[in-house]
Amino acid sequence: MWISRARACARMCVVWLACAPSLARATTMVVMDPSQQAEESDALIDAVVGASVVVQTERMVYTDTELWVRDVLGGSAPERLVVRQAGGELEGRTVFIDGDAKLLEGERVAAFVREREGRWYLTALGQSVWHVDARERLEQDLLSEHLMERDRTGRVVPATSSPVAFDTLADLAEAAQGLRFGGAL
Repeated sequence: MWISRARACARMCVVWLACAPSLARATTMVVMDPSQQAEESDALIDAVVGASVVVQTERMVYTDTELWVRDVLGGSAPERLVVRQAGGELEGRTVFIDGDAKLLEGERVAAFVREREGRWYLTALGQSVWHVDARERLEQDLLSEHLMERDRTGRVVPATSSPVAFDTLADLAEAAQGLRFGGAL
């Protein structure tokens, strides 16, 4: 009798663990200034977010989101591109990379993007995206616990500074002038 209760308890624990949401918040990123992002980007774009579709490969769930480019603020990009982000909601299950940007259909964004083998990505997760409001003011949804920096020896340590803040789209566009875009990694 004790063994059957133990097995039932073990089954309940397994079911509970399988249904429990993941609470790990392990995403970290090294703070990048605009010149560093430009070096790893093909473009800085002003775009409107279009439709998204969630796709599953053998290894991962992804969300592909259309971006309709209003203006290229630096580098080069097509008029329409599809950005792939890890995660998405599929069959009632949600996977999200903490620290990545949230792209909502119809909103306007400015973003550093890079192209690899015909597919577009945000250069540095949420650090690469600014939400643009009707007055062209910018906002980012970054959480400081995700930010790291390299110390003088090259080790990655918790950041002592935040990414460069921009108040308006014009400020960001001005900062992008003269930056070298290369798409290098």
